[in-house]
Amino acid sequence: MERSVLRAAALALGCLALAACDRSGAATTGAEGEVLARIDGQVITAAELQRRLDSLDAYGKARFSTPEQKRKFLENLVRFEVLAHEAQSRGYERDPEVQRALKQQMVSSLLDRELDSKLRPEDVSDAEVERYYREHLGEFRRPEEVRVSQIFTVDQAKADKAAAATRALAGETDKGFRKLVDELSEDDDSKGRGGDLTFFDRNTTLYPRPLVEAAFALKETGEVSPPVHTERGYHVLVLTQRRPSFTRALPEAAREIRKQLLAERRAKKVEEMVAETRKHVKVEIYEDKLAKVAVSGGRP
Repeated sequence: MERSVLRAAALALGCLALAACDRSGAATTGAEGEVLARIDGQVITAAELQRRLDSLDAYGKARFSTPEQKRKFLENLVRFEVLAHEAQSRGYERDPEVQRALKQQMVSSLLDRELDSKLRPEDVSDAEVERYYREHLGEFRRPEEVRVSQIFTVDQAKADKAAAATRALAGETDKGFRKLVDELSEDDDSKGRGGDLTFFDRNTTLYPRPLVEAAFALKETGEVSPPVHTERGYHVLVLTQRRPSFTRALPEAAREIRKQLLAERRAKKVEEMVAETRKHVKVEIYEDKLAKVAVSGGRP
């Protein structure tokens, strides 16, 4: 248990190492620079406490508004620094996990301050949004879809019987059809759903082309197809729903497009930053040694 506590403290120490270095040398003049606590040379200033309090939500601010509660808040910061000091004294700052946590925090801070803080949705122009919409119109279109239920069998005579029995149901299609599915269908997957094949469009690859074409040939809800022959066998289809095609208008899609373009712009800037930095950083990758690394549980 002690090790887990110290490890957590060490990870936190790594993430706050840069800020801690700044506080240890902070000026002590003025209200903000006034030292509130000192832990073996490490200081906590009024400005640090104020920043922590300001980051709280409304409930937290109300909770720590009294002198007694502010004292408890400061004590929590002191406890953290004490644990961080102990973790450091035991060498946890050299732990690979701590080093990785520190690197992750540094990268996160780098991207946040150098990129994210400078990228704003309003910087993506309306013209860019409109151009993306025109060039990717297919992303905002939902094609016509149908939903059918089936009785499947490998025997043609049985399929003919199923089709006739289904047509005879008339207005009792739903309840009566489910009973027919239980009695006659040989497709275990759709049988568990009462024969339902869910919605699909004309370009689906989930089902054989003859089945898709037969499904779209049905016009009225409750209409029954003749047995449809595929490589698997015979399908008797009942149309349960039809959804018309739909296109989202530009004003409805603009926010989503702007978010997408901003993400693409950010990704591009990250790659540019990496490429520029690699000009000054020696990078060596040893492909022969990489090939010897086995991935446990991976596909051959």
